[in-house]
Amino acid sequence: MKRILSFILFALLSSVSITAQTPPVEVPKAVVTPAVRYILTLELSQSRVSLDLSSHMKDAMNTTSFQLPVDEQFYNDVKVGTVLNKNFRSGSFLMSGSFGSWKVKVIKKQVVTE
Repeated sequence: MKRILSFILFALLSSVSITAQTPPVEVPKAVVTPAVRYILTLELSQSRVSLDLSSHMKDAMNTTSFQLPVDEQFYNDVKVGTVLNKNFRSGSFLMSGSFGSWKVKVIKKQVVTE
């Protein structure tokens, strides 16, 4: 008899749909921090000790600039106008007797947020 009652009770309950109202669940938004890049624009130039005007013009025309990503600490340590390197070209002096040097100078600083 218990089996028959449990079967009837099960049949009655399975045909009844029970719905409960639940409040909508708020999904927290992901916190996205933008990527920050520190970029220096450097100028590379060459200069020579010479009385030849065409070699000075050639050096001025061959001056080039390029961008270099750096870390935050280095970015904060340098200022626009800082000369990072000014080396005498000893190989050129030994091989061809020319006096000259390379100069790397910071001409622009920028922070890029992606």
